Amino acid sequence: QFCMEWNSNDALNRTYKPIDLWWTHHPEYFVSAENASHVCFKRDFSSRRALLHMQLYQNQFHTTCETAYQRYMWSSGWGADFSNVLGGMKVAMDRHHVPLIMNWNPLSPPGWHYAATKKN
Repeated sequence: QFCMEWNSNDALNRTYKPIDLWWTHHPEYFVSAENASHVCFKRDFSSRRALLHMQLYQNQFHTTCETAYQRYMWSSGWGADFSNVLGGMKVAMDRHHVPLIMNWNPLSPPGWHYAATKKN
């Protein structure tokens, strides 16, 4: 386990993310503790979660974008969207493609997600 210093102002400033940038390329690490001044990470190569994160990382950063998997957005609620994204990630991982590019279905008109179309 190792810890890095941080503060809540850093966490709230989305343009300053040194820990996020480091963590993006170290998928075998997980947050083991955090408080107002530090965040701690622990390395894990063997759990199911670690293996999944490492597979996602390999697919995202060590494949070609020519094999990207496209999945269309649904517009039927928050839970359905997450199910759709998770399903897309599973299919993309099984095919060893870049995880996912979400897009509007060209057969359905795009609209504001979770809101009905305004009638004139």
